[in-house]
Amino acid sequence: MSTRKKDLVEEFWDSDVFALCRVHARQIETRDFLDEFRSFLGAHGTIWPARSGSIALQQFLARAIPRKAGCVLLSSFNCRLVADAVLKAGLRIETFDLADTAGRINWESIADQLKPRHRAVVIPHLFGVPTDFRPILGAAEKLGVLVIEDCAHTVGGTIENSMAGTVGDAAIFSFNYDKPISLGGGGLLVVNTPDLSSRIHFDEPVIGVETEERELKAFLAYLHRRRQGTNRSRLLAVTLRRIKNAFTYGIVRRLVKPTVVPWGTKRLFPVSGIGPLRAALGLWQLQRYPDIVRNRNANSTFFTDGTGKSWYVGPRVTPAWLKQKVIPTPLEAGPEISHSLRRQGLPVGPFSWRLTIDRYLGLPEKPNAAVVARHGLDIPIHQNIGSADLELIRRAICGEGV
Repeated sequence: MSTRKKDLVEEFWDSDVFALCRVHARQIETRDFLDEFRSFLGAHGTIWPARSGSIALQQFLARAIPRKAGCVLLSSFNCRLVADAVLKAGLRIETFDLADTAGRINWESIADQLKPRHRAVVIPHLFGVPTDFRPILGAAEKLGVLVIEDCAHTVGGTIENSMAGTVGDAAIFSFNYDKPISLGGGGLLVVNTPDLSSRIHFDEPVIGVETEERELKAFLAYLHRRRQGTNRSRLLAVTLRRIKNAFTYGIVRRLVKPTVVPWGTKRLFPVSGIGPLRAALGLWQLQRYPDIVRNRNANSTFFTDGTGKSWYVGPRVTPAWLKQKVIPTPLEAGPEISHSLRRQGLPVGPFSWRLTIDRYLGLPEKPNAAVVARHGLDIPIHQNIGSADLELIRRAICGEGV
């Protein structure tokens, strides 16, 4: 059995880079990173730091929609933290389905569904691939619906000539361990519409270097625990956790109302927000990020060329791949593919997200979202995945064995 311990997404810095950034952190301010990130995006609006992307979304909704009335439209295939943010902002949720199980979204159809009760729509740029949502902009402006881009998975992808995160009224970004740029936590809100920028204000907490140093050491310790141990022990731990979650979900489903969030988020490591140390780490990564994107994109192309499978990429979109997401053929082959590759130390499986937003809220599920949630396989294509790893994945997906 292989002793490799790969992760689905891996950061491109290590403890040595952390030590280097710690030296420079006292000469850096949080705003240095925020301004550089805004410049990287080509954004002209206002940018604020937050403890996480979901908290940025919650705070923006709470301030931009002060009456706490109406609905927010979400993709049913989505992270439940997005739903949590909407509910915590005091708003209701309606969902839309994917147009197919490859990840395409029919924005013309969704534009026709917009109603005055909708106060905002969250655009899911998933797995590093922007979705070209521009067909919805006219109807959204006419009805006063805020368009919020969820860029937690996508930094550097473009729609036509515009970076994802600069087309809608606002955008959120996340810097968790499994995101395109990892700061060991933290998030950003970008507000592109001048009228909104003038009406919204966020306090920026002062975070000391010592606090961030403790948090990032805890983050590195978490990554060590996550990636250590034998592959068999990791599989056992994941299996036991899923059994526990399934049992908990079944109990909670019978006890709570559909609009109540069943359980909270377990914090894996402490995060106060983005201070000077995370800012230094972010600046270091931004300088190297274009090369990382080229590497990830090349790995994704290798995978797609070898398997004929890919998450949907629209005709006027350029991705900055984070990971691939594909449906196995046939569907029932998924568990065997996942098990065989994970025994080889390669994390392939239906990780993001096994629970649709509809099911999370106790509502009837959308069919395409349900198929992707149950059967879609996450494929690692990050910069630390080598050609031999990709070939093993290709063979398994194509039914050639590993």
